[in-house]
Amino acid sequence: MQELMLSAIFLGAALLCALEPGPNFVLLGDETLRRGRASGWKAALGLHAGAWPHIILASAGLVTLLQLVPELLTVLKWIAAAMLLWFAYQTIAGGDTVPGGEAPSPAARQGAFRRGFMLVLLNPRTSYFFASFPLLFISQGASLPVAAQILVLGGLTNLVFLLVDIAFVMIVGRAGEAFDLNPVHRRLVRWLGGGLLAGYAARLATTRD
Repeated sequence: MQELMLSAIFLGAALLCALEPGPNFVLLGDETLRRGRASGWKAALGLHAGAWPHIILASAGLVTLLQLVPELLTVLKWIAAAMLLWFAYQTIAGGDTVPGGEAPSPAARQGAFRRGFMLVLLNPRTSYFFASFPLLFISQGASLPVAAQILVLGGLTNLVFLLVDIAFVMIVGRAGEAFDLNPVHRRLVRWLGGGLLAGYAARLATTRD
């Protein structure tokens, strides 16, 4: 009974973390509204794949290295901020590649996966999250070593994130179909998404932790 309760607490906490607003939702919404649900799902898979290197490195002690060499964290933060600014520019300047409800091209879907992957991969906060969150549920008496537990719990958390992202894409896709956004509204969506991404970039670059 106690193990079931701990599992429920873990899944509930992971779900709450997955629902926290962030640049991932901006990217997913932009891809879905402009290129269709298939592109949004590709971006979700990219986000999921981009988290795995962080999970593996977190289990290997990357956070300790970042704490010992804070300059490395600063460099990673500036790279991530620059990438977010580039995504913001692409969001604002890019047009709708799926006019008239046509299926998105394979190139567009591949680009969505790449953008999702890079968005998570280059964000140093992801490493901190996957190194700290699983520690809340580590069991000292478990048969698996701590590093392996971080790997397993990080993978399960990442799976929860993926399911939430897929559900978000479905909701945004339904909303886009229901409201049938005209070109003016789509332009406003692009500017809103680009502004949010630029804001996340500024926040990432100016935070000290």
